[in-house]
Amino acid sequence: MKRALIFVLIFSLLFIVSACNSGENWEEEKYIMNASYSYGGDLEETIISYEITISGIKEVIENIDAYEVLINEEYYDLMLENGPHNPHKDIGEEAYFSVEGNFVFDTSRKTKEEIDKMNLLQGIRIIDKDENEEILKFHNN
Repeated sequence: MKRALIFVLIFSLLFIVSACNSGENWEEEKYIMNASYSYGGDLEETIISYEITISGIKEVIENIDAYEVLINEEYYDLMLENGPHNPHKDIGEEAYFSVEGNFVFDTSRKTKEEIDKMNLLQGIRIIDKDENEEILKFHNN
């Protein structure tokens, strides 16, 4: 009986230790995104102004080589202006990469609700110097 109890105790302990360690194997978030955007314009066009900040450890931010602000592909034909887009990288104590800019879309004959449902701004694609790509999305669609 003691032998069975010791076996169960050891098995339980191993199970608990393995469950606690399994979280260490998860890859940490490479990038943390903080973004804001706003809509403006008139009855004929919508201007989307945005600011995106990507933070992370210094080595990851230093390794960013290129970026692309993503818009909803369904509405490329409505784009009137693309930019300007102004990137900035700071590799100080709190490393970050930021970009701000705007897009202008032809949204004539569309209501505010219709424009909101279009989800014109989708996210950002980050490409590092090793040609790895990561897409950070604004919406869960």
